[in-house]
Amino acid sequence: MKVVRAAYAGACYGVQRALDLALKAVEDGGAAYTLGPLIHNPQVVRQLEERGVRAVDGADDVRDGDTVIIRSHGVTPEVKRMAQARNLPLVDATCPHVARAQKAAAQLAEQGRHVVVVGEAGHPEVEGLVAYAREAGAPVSVAAGPD
Repeated sequence: MKVVRAAYAGACYGVQRALDLALKAVEDGGAAYTLGPLIHNPQVVRQLEERGVRAVDGADDVRDGDTVIIRSHGVTPEVKRMAQARNLPLVDATCPHVARAQKAAAQLAEQGRHVVVVGEAGHPEVEGLVAYAREAGAPVSVAAGPD
């Protein structure tokens, strides 16, 4: 068998956008914190940490005046409000496709629909989608995706 290794694998648009936004947030030497890992790549998360972008569990772990970066998978509306209530500089690096899905979940909820999210319960993107729909008043179910 012949194994061919790609010269460049790269990242999807949403991930690359999040990386670019995170690096821009610290380019002047300031501190920035992501609410959870920015992306699902431990090596890149370590590289970001070396450049001043650190992952934390929540906005309470961020010092006043430091920048908060919302990870590519988004966060719940409540988490976003907590950061805004502290007047922390906020960079929303949510993937535009994820943001569109969050908006759609909320719109379906506002129309009185039952929202079903297919994905892994507990995954940050799924948690966000569920929260956007529930906050808009919908019953929500999470169905596990195929293995």
